[in-house]
Amino acid sequence: MPQERESFEESGHTFRTLFENMPNGFAYCRMLYDETGNPDDFIFLQANRTFSGLTGLDNVTGKRITGVIPDIKQTAPDLIGTCGKVAQTGIPETFELDFKPLGKLLNISIYSPEKGFFAVVVEDITGRKKAEEALRESEEKMAMVMDNVPTLLAYMDADLRFVYMNKAYAEWFGRPEQDLIGKSLKDLLPADVFFRAIPYYQQVLGGREVGYESPTKDRDGRDRVLNVRLVPHFHGGEVTGFFAALDDITSRKNTEAAFHAMVRSMVGATGFSSLQNITRSISSWLGADCVMIGEIQPDKKTVRVLSMLLDGKDVTDFSYGLTGTPCENASEKGFCIYPDDVQDLFPHARDLTELNIRGYIGTALKNSEGDVMGILCVLTRKPIVPVPSLQEIMNIIAVKAAAEIERLRITAALKESEERFRMLLQHVPSVAVQGYRMDGTTQYWNDASARLYGYTAEEAVGRNLVDIIIPPEMRDEVRGAIRYMAESGQPIPASELSLMKKDGSRVAVFSSHAVIRKSGRDLELFCIDIDLTERKRAEEALVDEMTKRKILIDQSRDGIVTLDSEGKVYESNQRFADMLGYTPDEMKELHVWDWDAQIEREHLLEMIRTVDEAGDHFETRHRRKDGTVLDVEISTNAATFSGKKLIFCVVRDITGRKRMEEALWQANAKISMLNSITRHDVLNQLTILRAYLHLLKEDVKDPNSLAYIGKVEQAAKAIKWQIEFTRDYQHIGAQEPFWQVLSGIIGRVIPQLRTEGVEISADVGSVEIFADPLMEKVFYNLMENSLRHGERVTRMEFSLKKTQDELIIVYRDNGIGITAEEKKNLFIRGFGKHTGLGLFLSKEILSITGMKIAETGEPGKGVLFEITVPKGAWRTLKIGKRTD
Repeated sequence: MPQERESFEESGHTFRTLFENMPNGFAYCRMLYDETGNPDDFIFLQANRTFSGLTGLDNVTGKRITGVIPDIKQTAPDLIGTCGKVAQTGIPETFELDFKPLGKLLNISIYSPEKGFFAVVVEDITGRKKAEEALRESEEKMAMVMDNVPTLLAYMDADLRFVYMNKAYAEWFGRPEQDLIGKSLKDLLPADVFFRAIPYYQQVLGGREVGYESPTKDRDGRDRVLNVRLVPHFHGGEVTGFFAALDDITSRKNTEAAFHAMVRSMVGATGFSSLQNITRSISSWLGADCVMIGEIQPDKKTVRVLSMLLDGKDVTDFSYGLTGTPCENASEKGFCIYPDDVQDLFPHARDLTELNIRGYIGTALKNSEGDVMGILCVLTRKPIVPVPSLQEIMNIIAVKAAAEIERLRITAALKESEERFRMLLQHVPSVAVQGYRMDGTTQYWNDASARLYGYTAEEAVGRNLVDIIIPPEMRDEVRGAIRYMAESGQPIPASELSLMKKDGSRVAVFSSHAVIRKSGRDLELFCIDIDLTERKRAEEALVDEMTKRKILIDQSRDGIVTLDSEGKVYESNQRFADMLGYTPDEMKELHVWDWDAQIEREHLLEMIRTVDEAGDHFETRHRRKDGTVLDVEISTNAATFSGKKLIFCVVRDITGRKRMEEALWQANAKISMLNSITRHDVLNQLTILRAYLHLLKEDVKDPNSLAYIGKVEQAAKAIKWQIEFTRDYQHIGAQEPFWQVLSGIIGRVIPQLRTEGVEISADVGSVEIFADPLMEKVFYNLMENSLRHGERVTRMEFSLKKTQDELIIVYRDNGIGITAEEKKNLFIRGFGKHTGLGLFLSKEILSITGMKIAETGEPGKGVLFEITVPKGAWRTLKIGKRTD
């Protein structure tokens, strides 16, 4: 029985180690159903650390999802139903989730190893989804970032000479960067540091990513520890150099050393002996006067102390009440610290007063179900000075203390959970797990490995991994890696590999390793592989897309320039440089006011500050390097990259168009003058004709003759209306449209009308529209028609409606409205009760800038005109915004 128990424990340890070290988050759950048999809730039976890290849900084991996330049914109404469907049918489900609380994109896979139960596999795909954004980062942005990070960054060629280093690396050596580029590592590093690193340089130049810690001295002779990461750079299939990233981890190593010394003092004992070692270690570490580990009794009001060290002496058989003490707060909050005056905060805690305690630290001890089962507390007679990572270390120690109290229950739980872990690993759909002896012989092969590599478990087990999935060119290297892990007991770093499938094809995987030692037995090697095929395809597609976009920008006939928030050129294409007569390198030294010949510097800065994703469109003039000036049309918008605002400008040379517009304006002006003279002469002759007709009517008495004279007068009046219409119609489009404040247009029209007794409202906000200068006549015609034809109008209203892209200006009154028959011809020239030209002219004026008008009111309930303003012809007025 002891041997069988040991075997169970070791096997359970193997699977728990794999379970906890897998890169994917895992949770195993049991489905709960309501009285009708429908899925209603589920309980977490087990979850690994990665699951907590990816979802932010800690200590979920034994808890219901509705207890962990009370509003889960509202925020994710389909989740419980989807899980229940998988647990009932056994059909897996996979979907992506934008997990906003942690800002992560997660891939969720749900499958059922047995009916009524299901497992959740969570994969962090944030990096993959953000690959496109990362690829768009320019070399300039990367250089700026690299020079402002504390990490020492460099690139070395295959001869170990510096090709690039960031500012932090140069400062480490205390020399300017230009003095170090081209220098060899051998010449710059201390001899012992260089020769210790030679094996790692050989590995990275052999194509492997390498990570290690290097003790060294800084330029002032102080001992330091650097964490070194070396990544090979491939070009044309060969390693041409490598990237190096070094972080100073001296402080962390010192803290770890102190913590490990304390932890070692607790290792080797179990039960009450272990608890006593914990209290002694904490007392020594924090200089505490009293340390206690207590178990909360079933009444939830009493704590029975299991181990207590007071003034250096063990105290036994001690209990205290929980109510009104800082331990009560610790049991509720999980962790509490009161550096001083704890007696004043808890005046009813008699023991604090009797022991003259001033400082308190308390940590809740939780069982495997997450319920508080006890308290670990530290008491001092002096104020507490918090040490680094105090809460984290106390929480770790609390886990150890709670583990000792629960040791017997955990031992029993191991036997039950072993089969559960084995089943989870065997059926996990997206992570291939293999187990090998240290000579490479396959011992374990899960279902995902079979799908990934094409070998069934029966085909793979008993064969050497080198013979089945390692390509020929990698086999010697892999054998060496296996020997290294067998001798050192340490896994090699995780990396991307190209391995071989049963049919001989290659598959890209991210491979991580775990070396497990069982007591009295040989080491075992486990490999955890994740298929990278889809990610690789996505990355290649993104690179192709970025290349295409760069070609499009470089070949654009318009100038394209990017500015930073200070107005300095961040990047420009060749076309924009050619427009201004500069080289691309010269452009990078310029600000926008160096070439804008029309807008003042302060106003340009204000425009840069206020422009946003919606963008802006305007015309201005640019000054070339040789002093000549060109007219341009500019479209701008802004975006933020890595916290930095950039303004993107597309610049079109409209000098030729402006010249044509000027010539056309001159021609129109001459035609307008000729029309005006002709119209004036015709109207004078009409006036004379009508005067003679009036005199003739006084002399003629014959009814028939008078009737003919009346018809002639009507014809003369119609001719006068036609001539006046040509004057109004001629003015439409004669001048350029411009941005006009909508409320200002309405405000200028109202005084032109007799509106006594009429209530007028204009709820149009701060909106500008791009319209013809005759826009006032449109609103005049609408309001004048209401007064002339509405009969009972006492209220006129202007308001706005917005769709996704368009703006709708609404005008209504409370008159008699317009009949359905009249609506058919409402905007046709000549239709109406007066001249029949007002609404026709209004429609023509609006069409100049793409606007449309329609009447949608109900007869008898007043008119309702809707003017639709297209995207680009309206905007919200901003302070400091140009309106000319």
